Amino acid sequence: MNRLFFLIFFAISIGGYVTGCGNSSSLSSNTSANSIKSWDIVDLGLLPGSDYSAAYDVNDSGAVVGESGVSITGLQYGFHWESGTLTSAPGYGKDVARSINNDGVSVGIYLPLGGSFGFISQKNGNVSFVQPPQGWYQTELNCINNIGHTVGTGYRNALPSGNRGFLYDGANLTPIEPLSGDLETWAIALNDSDAVTGYSTANPNQAIGRGYIFKNGSVTEIGFLPGANNSYPEAINNQGVIVGISGGQAFRYSNGAMQALGFLRGDTYSIAHGINENGEIVGRSGNRAFLFRAGTMIDLSALPVVQQAGWSTLYEARAVNSSGQIVGKGVRNGSYHAFLLSPIH
Repeated sequence: MNRLFFLIFFAISIGGYVTGCGNSSSLSSNTSANSIKSWDIVDLGLLPGSDYSAAYDVNDSGAVVGESGVSITGLQYGFHWESGTLTSAPGYGKDVARSINNDGVSVGIYLPLGGSFGFISQKNGNVSFVQPPQGWYQTELNCINNIGHTVGTGYRNALPSGNRGFLYDGANLTPIEPLSGDLETWAIALNDSDAVTGYSTANPNQAIGRGYIFKNGSVTEIGFLPGANNSYPEAINNQGVIVGISGGQAFRYSNGAMQALGFLRGDTYSIAHGINENGEIVGRSGNRAFLFRAGTMIDLSALPVVQQAGWSTLYEARAVNSSGQIVGKGVRNGSYHAFLLSPIH
């Protein structure tokens, strides 16, 4: 399945999955590592005419990006939320904002009829697009780091066939070649040292993904959890720790070893979406958002403040910043709403 159609299908279904970055932190914060006394949760709301919203990334200032749209028609609008104000960004419609860095620069995908283009939106509102190189016909951007470099995927209509993940530094686009025996790559996230993580596949339907790390021009496979035959990274921090999913279970990969994070009680599926510089990991277990810290997986839906604020459940957590603020989506008043969950120390 072409990943563009994969993206659109799951975005329309609302309960699905849109790739993001899951990491905007640049420096370790002792605040996040301290004990948490309580939490505060904010419903980020909906753009006018929308019936759902979902948050995908948060920077260290608490600025959030994501999408708000109409579930029946599949119409999507990227959004930027900061200090209580929700705005459409970049404002074209049929776009999704996936990642934001600490300078307030965001990236994502613009989906005009018949194509897709990765966009870079500056804090002042100026927007530029990553144009497909010769032989490519569309691009998307998944993540931006704190030096302004981005990663994404390009779709090609010329030999050698197969989609390619890439690293883009604002001037040069560097394709990431597949692992041995594979045909395609997808670039999902990067850290501030331009270490890129994503996955390589042997066929277009992504049936078996093999996670990799790309650094200094070299691609290295990260392997699978025991008993699994696939791995799909979602985020990487500045220590080079990678998180994602392998064989239906969330993982943490560091120094050549992959660790299973397990599940919340009663669940048989989990995925890790984000990690900060303190090693705190967020994601989804079954249909519940989790925070993994100090070796324990915490059910965020069970926090008293969540229930008191009228949330039925927090469905997934997508990113966590250096202060431990978490974003994602949950069910409130019968529909998905983006949330910002902040620890109080």
